[in-house]
Amino acid sequence: IDPTTAYSGFRLESNVKKGDTVALKSVENGVETTKTFTYQADLTSKDVFYKKDDFRSFMQEAATMGVNVVPEFDTPAHALAFTKVIPELSLGESVRNGRGLEELDLTGQYEESFDFVTNVFDEYMAADMENPVFTEGGVVHIGCDEYFGETEGFRKYCRDMADYVESTGRTARLWGSLTKLAGDGSVIVEGYGVQLNLWDEGYANMYEMYELG
Repeated sequence: IDPTTAYSGFRLESNVKKGDTVALKSVENGVETTKTFTYQADLTSKDVFYKKDDFRSFMQEAATMGVNVVPEFDTPAHALAFTKVIPELSLGESVRNGRGLEELDLTGQYEESFDFVTNVFDEYMAADMENPVFTEGGVVHIGCDEYFGETEGFRKYCRDMADYVESTGRTARLWGSLTKLAGDGSVIVEGYGVQLNLWDEGYANMYEMYELG
């Protein structure tokens, strides 16, 4: 069974369309450059999705009733919707009996993966956007759970994604994984101002997370 044929969902209208190309930031031999990829699929699901205007209105209307909608794009794991678009950015089928095909490669292609994902977020919440889809000053969920690639790359990704969200004037939220994916201590993920969903003590010990902020 080809894991890439499994169902995946991205429930927002997106500019990422099959056949288009994108130049993503890259580093080769220590030199910053770009690498061009061709989208192999539309990012948006074909069955059910929100148009950008509709989702913006939904968030605004919910806020008038005291409900804060927290949009989430779950990466670098559970990211099959993303890796179907650029399969070259996946960990590959050798990881977890093919499950690596739904996870971004944060070892060999960190810059490309990070640039791809933040480009998608920019469609809805770029810092200079006049009428953003995601509420200004709101909370945005960046995922970050159950990753089976290289740990230090994962921790750097969580830190950098949180910094990206904060640079737009919003608060980042992520799933708790930093206890299980503690790494060698070389990548510190400071949590001050970041929200955390604690769902499994083995993945994120609440006392350890409290000390991290």
